[in-house]
Amino acid sequence: ETTGLTWLGLTLNCCRCHDHKYDPITQKEFYQFFAFFNNVPELGLDGRRGNAAPMLLLSSPAQQKLLDELADRIEALEAALDADVVDPVQRAWEETVAASANAPAADGIDRRGLTAHYELDGSFSDMSGRFQHGRMLVGDPTFEVGQIGRAVTFDGDTEVSFGNVGRFDRADAFSLAVWMRARGNLPIAVFQKLETLDGGARRRGFEWRLDDMELYDIQRWAARLTITLTSEAPANAIQLRTRERLKQGEWNHVVMSYDGSGKADGLAIYANGKRLAVEVLRDALAGPIATDAALTLGRQALGPPYAGQIDDLRLYNRVLTPAEVEDLAIHYRPRAILSGNTGKRSKEQADYLREYFLTYAAPPTLRAQQSELVAVRKEKEAVEKTIPTAMVMGELK
Repeated sequence: ETTGLTWLGLTLNCCRCHDHKYDPITQKEFYQFFAFFNNVPELGLDGRRGNAAPMLLLSSPAQQKLLDELADRIEALEAALDADVVDPVQRAWEETVAASANAPAADGIDRRGLTAHYELDGSFSDMSGRFQHGRMLVGDPTFEVGQIGRAVTFDGDTEVSFGNVGRFDRADAFSLAVWMRARGNLPIAVFQKLETLDGGARRRGFEWRLDDMELYDIQRWAARLTITLTSEAPANAIQLRTRERLKQGEWNHVVMSYDGSGKADGLAIYANGKRLAVEVLRDALAGPIATDAALTLGRQALGPPYAGQIDDLRLYNRVLTPAEVEDLAIHYRPRAILSGNTGKRSKEQADYLREYFLTYAAPPTLRAQQSELVAVRKEKEAVEKTIPTAMVMGELK
């Protein structure tokens, strides 16, 4: 319509819906014309993050020379890590891991102090042997592909109760570990084990929240994780907020581990195997935090309900060591996939296993080449970000 009116001096309004006896353009011709403009990969972005793809790099001769050199290095490293080279070695590794993973109690996880374990592979059953099964309170959750087998999906109107698991007090050490993939660009509550006091004016227990959202990429958000252990919120509490934001829409393995000291420095937060730097918002926990309130997800009465996926939830009555956290976040998943217990391997899992093998388990030469390849790709990406760009037109595939 805009092109017809502005550049052709034709009104293309009637023919959008029907032929018109006074309009020289037919409805069929309108959509033939429309097809020219409906053949570009346009996302309708607002420009807040700069130019939108497809773009042309306006590199100087020196910059182009560096990009060409980096591209040549990437091509050589990819050739060195060709499937013909890597496949036989990886296959032998996979067979070894699969054999050990299917031995009795050989998944490599230390179960000392494991007080509850929810695999979430289609139910809320507790696999720790303590029979503390979760149950639906509101909604109808679905179970889809997760990180360890399947995961449960919350739509924002779903509430699940895990009962009185995680009843720990101020002087008790405990840990909670989980895979989570939250979605959305608004603050949400994750876990809540809270008892309301004085008609809701005060709270006791612990809670996780995702807040302080920030746009980190085109239409993609990240949030800080705030964890509170409280005797009488808001004043009598430990409250930490991660300095690093967790990317919404992506899987993150998150661990809270508390040593029972009653101090903020006794509460550690990990994401994807690494301890995160935190901002201490409160460090004044002086009373009990134990409560018989249920551990819940999606409890609307205590905050904006969780939306996203949750997988492999574990609670321990002890502090998890950094090595144990790393194992749960990084090394356990490939063992679970290769055991065959999570079902037929998907393409995404196959790609993940290749990357994991080359990063952690391959012979030193292959690991070094993989490390260099990752570094060179990052270097090329960094160089490209310094080069001005011009938006160009591209055809849909």
